[in-house]
Amino acid sequence: MPHITLSFGRNSNSAETSGDLSALGVGLAAFIAWVFSAPFGMPMLLMRDNAFLASVSNDVTIAIHLAYICALAICLLWMGLTNQYFLRFYVGRNVLILSGILCIVGTAMLALCGLLDTANASTTIACLGSLLAGIGSGVLTCLWCTAFARYEFTTITLNSAFGMVIGLVISIALVNWIPAVISISIEIALVLITAIVLWHLTPIPYYRRREMPIFHALRVSRLKFLLQLGVPMFIFGISLWVIGSICIHSAFCTPDMAGNLLVGAACALCAILFITAVGLLKNEAHWDTLFRFMLPIVGIGMLGVTLFNSAYQLSAIFLLALGFSVFLTLLWVLFSDMAQEFRLSPIFVFGIGCGLLIAGVVVGSLITMRIGVYDEWTSLRWTGLAMASIICLMIAGAFMPRKRNVLRMLNTDFVEDATKLNQMVLDSAAAHGTATTDEQADAANPNHPDDFDMEDSETKLATTGSTDNLDSSESLNSSNETAAASKKPQRQKGSFYKRCTQIADQYLLSRRETEVLFLLAKGHKAVFIEEKLCVSKSTAKTHINHIYKKLNIHTQQELLTMVEDRPRPHTTSSTAESKMDADAAYLEEEVLYHGF
Repeated sequence: MPHITLSFGRNSNSAETSGDLSALGVGLAAFIAWVFSAPFGMPMLLMRDNAFLASVSNDVTIAIHLAYICALAICLLWMGLTNQYFLRFYVGRNVLILSGILCIVGTAMLALCGLLDTANASTTIACLGSLLAGIGSGVLTCLWCTAFARYEFTTITLNSAFGMVIGLVISIALVNWIPAVISISIEIALVLITAIVLWHLTPIPYYRRREMPIFHALRVSRLKFLLQLGVPMFIFGISLWVIGSICIHSAFCTPDMAGNLLVGAACALCAILFITAVGLLKNEAHWDTLFRFMLPIVGIGMLGVTLFNSAYQLSAIFLLALGFSVFLTLLWVLFSDMAQEFRLSPIFVFGIGCGLLIAGVVVGSLITMRIGVYDEWTSLRWTGLAMASIICLMIAGAFMPRKRNVLRMLNTDFVEDATKLNQMVLDSAAAHGTATTDEQADAANPNHPDDFDMEDSETKLATTGSTDNLDSSESLNSSNETAAASKKPQRQKGSFYKRCTQIADQYLLSRRETEVLFLLAKGHKAVFIEEKLCVSKSTAKTHINHIYKKLNIHTQQELLTMVEDRPRPHTTSSTAESKMDADAAYLEEEVLYHGF
């Protein structure tokens, strides 16, 4: 798919910061636009065109929203907790089709409820449609997080900001300015766009696309993860409901041109802030750094609650929209980059983290059930609500885990025998009559005697030159690498694969960095890595620089030496083998997760 590469210059280590703005942002924009125009905006859309029964009150509208967020929270938590047991179903393309159908049916039921003759019937149909839409959007959320977690931090941040901003702006237009029939048709089309983009972003099995060998994910203590990340997310959810409910009722779903323009300006400022943050932080930026950088802006946005329903309501709408859009984007970047950086299951991270976040939204909605009755609220009550929300935000921010806390959650003592996963890939390829690569064959033979000859990599490196200058002669030499490799007889190098895996575990390389490390250790250059992994040239260089920084080296030759000097892995003991057998279910989970 086409993409735009944005470069933000170089940091003090002369490492370039760049990211790709691609179909990720377009698909996320379509998904966000559907969420805020269909499950949340449909009642207001129908009331605007006098299609919704007059007897359906504000309480019923809140009930519809509550049904949606309850279904969404339950679906996310269920997927996060059962990730290991139903992963074959979760990562398959059939579930993508099923979730798309649920979202379309839910949208249609929400739209048809205004045509019924009685208020009870219309309310029942609307709530049922919200439940279906909540389940469908919960599955799509996990699928989107899996797609985002395959990319590096800068690309995640750019596409998250772009998708959130464009999605919110489109939802405002659909709810407030486009005729109901056309808006509903566009909402259904948005679901189709989301499914199509996800279909193309969901990779086919490894054995069919002859991709890299599988590298295992790091294990994480689920109890520690639940306490240290889940509890702050739950508290964040309460604050999110306060700011989100006001935005939805009085900013996003109000046909006031001045207010809508201010919301659009706030969304544009949100995108500018994230792009500026990436540019300023450069390669030092990660989810924890960005979180501390952007969270105060959310607090400033919540000050708009105190100004709401006063003479400064337009200023309040701008602040609230800014805080809300920044909050949503920040949380999406947090979950995606955390899963990517520590090689965690994105379905587990999003399912638990986002599920508890939405659970906090449910609790917040129950606490402030009649928040939509703005005329009954005094300025003192608005100020108290704002202060309570900011206190929740401060408490949750204080208890948010830092990068070092997440490192303590990881179980780095236990290393999965990822070669079993690669052997599953080889068996599957043989069953389908599909050829496999030498890398996959190497990765499936970890206990082969010391057999990796570094002369192959050193010869290739000497031919192409030092990687200190990544631009020199890459385009000329990379085109001959594949042909030369096919002519030369290959030897089994399972020991080499396992040494690369051990280095990746020791220095906590991300999912993508591990794949790049493997190719670098085989002597390949940046251009070959770009073609192999289907990334831009600047992205490949960024990964290489990150690897060098984490390993405290400066050249590819130093990396080759590090791999060569690595102690050879010995055959696992009987105790370790029994432990591997006990974790056979987990290994099957990993091959499913990485293979689809």
